Amino acid sequence: MSFGPSTYIANNTYVLIESGWFWLGDTYVDIYWNGTSVHYGVAYLYNPYRSFQDGDAFPGSDGNNYAIGDHQFTQSYSYSYTSGGASSSYVGNYEYYGVKQEVVPQVVTPDTDVTTTWPSSNLAYDATSFTVGIANGSSDTTYRVVRSSTVLGSRKGNGNIVVTGEMPPIGDQLSYELDALVTVADGGDATPETIEYQSVRKDAQITEVDESSSATYGLELFDASGNKTLTIGDTVAFISASTTVTISNSSSSGTLNLPLSGIRTVITTPLTLPLEESFSTVSASVSGELACTTSKSHPRLAREEPRPSKSWDTNGSDIAWVLGGIR
Repeated sequence: MSFGPSTYIANNTYVLIESGWFWLGDTYVDIYWNGTSVHYGVAYLYNPYRSFQDGDAFPGSDGNNYAIGDHQFTQSYSYSYTSGGASSSYVGNYEYYGVKQEVVPQVVTPDTDVTTTWPSSNLAYDATSFTVGIANGSSDTTYRVVRSSTVLGSRKGNGNIVVTGEMPPIGDQLSYELDALVTVADGGDATPETIEYQSVRKDAQITEVDESSSATYGLELFDASGNKTLTIGDTVAFISASTTVTISNSSSSGTLNLPLSGIRTVITTPLTLPLEESFSTVSASVSGELACTTSKSHPRLAREEPRPSKSWDTNGSDIAWVLGGIR
């Protein structure tokens, strides 16, 4: 860069040199640009006089450089000053000059004084993104969500940053960094500044299992040798029937033929009746499913008067039923 031409505007753009004033001790320079003082300080450690030349430069408070331009006019004042009993005469000067400006490219710094909005609740277990809101930011500032130096989402100015990529594990959380920078194209140096860190959590996965229509339920039976005798795929039928059998006095067992095709039920435990008791019928059941009525004749019972019938409940301990397979 280089300095521009010398510019003088009274009480607006100028350089004021204060020299020769005893109480100042040094020579001071005051530089104004567009009505604003951009530099004030010691010019040179030389007292009482200094002949300033065109081109003497000073740094400005606005980041630019300023130089003394061509001389405009000087206001001189004579005065006396007494110190230690001795009096001295001095000439104090106010010298006015034009001013030259060298514009120095300014690096725009990122605006980090922003309001942010992170997810207020846990993410869904299958979420693949979330948003971070930016408010009160600057249009020349780029805001980024970063994790382990990887940028997961960014935007320039206010709005929502969509974060994708590295999501929290299911049922766990991750920490994310929000930073800001101004790109070179926007007048910055692309150096990021951290704004804050925030943690984001994902919900645990809860899987609801529907009952499958193809599920198989049932009972399997094995014999003492471990052989499967009944599988889930077998058809199991429950049949109820009844019949009557007459057992002669000289017999202790009999055969029951149920009126069902393919079913044969046999009394394997002898059925005996005490002679002193008189029964007209004996009832028994097989596992609560097959029921039959048995009657036994006895000469003694035939000669006596009929007595009211009584029921005999074997509880499965005196009569066993053998159920043949269904063909």
